[in-house]
Amino acid sequence: MIDATSYAELLQEVQALRKTVEALTVEINARHRITLHPVHTLPFLGQSVTIVAKVTNDLGTPRVDIPVTFVATWGRLRTADGYTFEQGNTVTARTGVDGTVRVTLMSPTSEDLWDVQQDALETMLRLLDPDAGTPHDTEASLQEMARQYRWEANIQFRRAVDIYFRDFRHSLLDTINFRDYMQTWAYFDSTVIAYVREGEPKDTLATSVQGTATLTLRFKDWLGPWLQTYLELSGSESSLGEDLQSVKQQSKEAGVLINGVYDRIRDFVTSQRGLAGEYIGQKVAETSIRDFLDSGIDDLPVDTRVSLFPALEVVSSTIATTGVNVLKGLGQARADLRQELNTKIGQIDTKSISALKERVEGLESQFSEKIDRSELNNLLVNSVAFAEFQVQINALLESKVDTATFTQFQTNMSALLANKVDIPIFTQFQTELNNSLKNKVDSVTFSEFSITSKRDMDALQEQVEKFQPQLAGKVDRADFDRGLASKLDTTRFERFQAQVDDSLKNKVDTATFTQFQTDVNKSLERKVDSTTFNEFSNTVNRNMGALKEQVEKFQPQLAGKVDRTDFDRGLASKLDTTRFEEFQTQINDSLKSKVDTVTFNRFQTDVNNSLKNKVDIVTFTQFKTDLSKTIDEKMNTVTFTSFQTEVMNSLDNKVNTDTFSQFQNNVNISLRSKVNSATFNQLSQTINSQMGTLQNKIDRLPPDIFRLNP
Repeated sequence: MIDATSYAELLQEVQALRKTVEALTVEINARHRITLHPVHTLPFLGQSVTIVAKVTNDLGTPRVDIPVTFVATWGRLRTADGYTFEQGNTVTARTGVDGTVRVTLMSPTSEDLWDVQQDALETMLRLLDPDAGTPHDTEASLQEMARQYRWEANIQFRRAVDIYFRDFRHSLLDTINFRDYMQTWAYFDSTVIAYVREGEPKDTLATSVQGTATLTLRFKDWLGPWLQTYLELSGSESSLGEDLQSVKQQSKEAGVLINGVYDRIRDFVTSQRGLAGEYIGQKVAETSIRDFLDSGIDDLPVDTRVSLFPALEVVSSTIATTGVNVLKGLGQARADLRQELNTKIGQIDTKSISALKERVEGLESQFSEKIDRSELNNLLVNSVAFAEFQVQINALLESKVDTATFTQFQTNMSALLANKVDIPIFTQFQTELNNSLKNKVDSVTFSEFSITSKRDMDALQEQVEKFQPQLAGKVDRADFDRGLASKLDTTRFERFQAQVDDSLKNKVDTATFTQFQTDVNKSLERKVDSTTFNEFSNTVNRNMGALKEQVEKFQPQLAGKVDRTDFDRGLASKLDTTRFEEFQTQINDSLKSKVDTVTFNRFQTDVNNSLKNKVDIVTFTQFKTDLSKTIDEKMNTVTFTSFQTEVMNSLDNKVNTDTFSQFQNNVNISLRSKVNSATFNQLSQTINSQMGTLQNKIDRLPPDIFRLNP
């Protein structure tokens, strides 16, 4: 028979066991484990890296709807869940039904890259071998990136590289010690820290965390090796050295050579594209000038070298920092100085010089009849009159010039003035000739270009006409979303919902829950991330908009073109060869006595060089090939239609997003109130063990303890 005291102790022990089990259950569910892993390793500077974080409890069960805060020591983090978008050094996101959350780590830049620029940059960076031990091992890919940067049509890639070059140029160019970037890789290290925070009031600034994980990524710095490769490639392919050598063929005069060198350098540097291209052009120009001074002026006269060396030495040492604008200023200063000197020389009064020459010659004839000054001094050493005479003669001689010097000066001035032309007349002629040359083009080249352009425009028009009916048959995005929202695989959804309902009725059904979890994981694996799909959709829309803009731009240009027959007929009436040759002969006869021969020859050579460069067949052919490639890559109707069909077929089998989200929320809410099967089994075993212990204690009690006293 049991007494009241033993019964009370037994009840207290059972209650204590229950509290212990409840505390253990709460503690197990409250513990969190978080793991981080990147989708791909060995990234390059500029590539985005997706990081996956998974949150579980101590038993490995995924935790749903848990807030996770990410912090990056270098770079920017970006996360999007389909409804919200967050970016910065610190972001917070919540786990999904599989307990995972994804963030993207991007390299830091002073301004955000457009999506098309980021896509172009990452496409080019895929050329580099991530397993290359040194930059030298992937030099061929770096050279290809340099060529792609120089390609005129590759605007978005060039702008993306220029943003990184502008932001990181100080660490590349302002170094004290020399470094060969091709020998070893440099890295940018970034450590991403993830914190699990749950159950904190929103109106407090709590700092406690329930789980932490770290991940360190190393971004390879390709910018320095690429810049060094770009410089070597441009130096080997540059023709600036030959252009500087050709300047010597125009004239041996220092002023003409300096102006010619300035023009060649300025044209070369300004022809480079982009910020990085401008820097490379300046470095190549600096090297070419130094080589020209070292070995290219040995055959020039000494006076010319003396005048040429300091002017070009200053340019070679300052062009990399001041740019080509200083050449324009120097050239203008030299032209102004030359014009001022010519004006001053033209203002010299030769009549006064001739009269002065006659007076000097008269004095010389008079002095020749006089006695020697030493004899006169010996004779009149004590004469006061001689002293006064000597003072007068010295004062008179101080204002005179030596006859030989004056004669040589007069001869030089006369020779210079004989070869000069009136500057306004020469400038007007040069302007008229330049304006005439600007409006001319080789008829054969223009005809070929016109035929090719018309053929390309016809091909583009055909593609546009083919695209128009396809576009007309497409559905609007809003109508597509509304239609897609109304789609649902009812049979599969009802079967799945019935399984979940049966599972929820029994609180814990391990087999059903495992099957549900497997089905959900398989379904999630077949789904596309909303951020990826939105980015792809935006990219497609932008490309379609860009193609439409290009077509709209081509239409007015094509409308403004003339027929080949009309053009040939109009061009034939523009030129009368006989009259032009007579006019050219008259001008040449007039210019022979008007223009300085050296200046005119240099100008004529520049005009010929300019005409030679008007049409470059190789460049034109390359442009035509690039244009064809661009047109071919812009639109592949078959591929796009096939892809669109696959997307539509795939979307037909998907569940409505709103319905599935509502159902998923209901499942998550229901699952939060349930006990994990493993936890429940462990708790059940603990209770059974404790109940067995209690039963043993009860069995050991005396048999008559349960009898009641009469």
